[in-house]
Amino acid sequence: MKISKDNNNHDDHIAGSGINIVSIIAGMMLTIFIISIITLLIADVTYEHFKFSAILNMLKTPSVRFAIKLSLITSILTLILVVIVAVPTGYALSRFKFPGRSVADMIVDLPIVLPPIIIGVSLLVFFSTDFGKFLHTWIENHGSWADHIGINAKATIGIVLCQFFVSVSYTIRACKAAFDSVDRRLEQTAMTLGATNWQTFWRISLPLARNGLIAGAVMSWARAIGVFGPIIVLVGTMAFSAEVLPSTIQVRMSVGEMEVGIAAAMIMVVFATIALTIVHWLTPNRKWN
Repeated sequence: MKISKDNNNHDDHIAGSGINIVSIIAGMMLTIFIISIITLLIADVTYEHFKFSAILNMLKTPSVRFAIKLSLITSILTLILVVIVAVPTGYALSRFKFPGRSVADMIVDLPIVLPPIIIGVSLLVFFSTDFGKFLHTWIENHGSWADHIGINAKATIGIVLCQFFVSVSYTIRACKAAFDSVDRRLEQTAMTLGATNWQTFWRISLPLARNGLIAGAVMSWARAIGVFGPIIVLVGTMAFSAEVLPSTIQVRMSVGEMEVGIAAAMIMVVFATIALTIVHWLTPNRKWN
């Protein structure tokens, strides 16, 4: 007797798999792209004036240590602000229907398509308005908290604003995708059993979307730490005040200190690699849409 076996394993077969003209072209383009990225990284570490000891020497320079410190402080502050804004915003776009939703959805994407330097220009213009001047004065009068950790309050807040507006839209999109992946029937069941909206969000939606939310936050941090153009426009590159890692690279290379610039770039590559490793570990099959 033959026993028919029902195959319940749904393998993720790619349509049109096999060797054909499409797969050959697609494979070639993927290979070329990967090789090009690896080639650029190899070019950095094999540059004739660069040695790995340059990273250690660079870390002994007070201005560079300050730039690393300010980059970490501002990017972490930006990350906190981004999470506070992006999680509820992503949830609203995922779950609620309201007048003007399509317009709101488009505005959320606007910082993604704008050249980053426009954000710096817009912030500069904003702080020239009456309300902006009031905020500037308020920051000056309440910036003593920054002195305790050796940073400048005005520069730090300006950098955080630049990083926030450049990176927040990516995180909102990641949060929306994470909440979209949660089965709404579980939320409906919880509310049927007597859970409030807040309890459903806190105990069902948030835990199930957790990995996607964390991955989006990590990507936002990696994006924020690399912001350069808006910061140059809004706060400049003053050493021991407004110098972060990207501006360190620009300043050092502009005066011919290639090895220092490349060493700073390698530190940022390490940060980016760590961020991507975390993201792909948390959400290996995530579709970012």
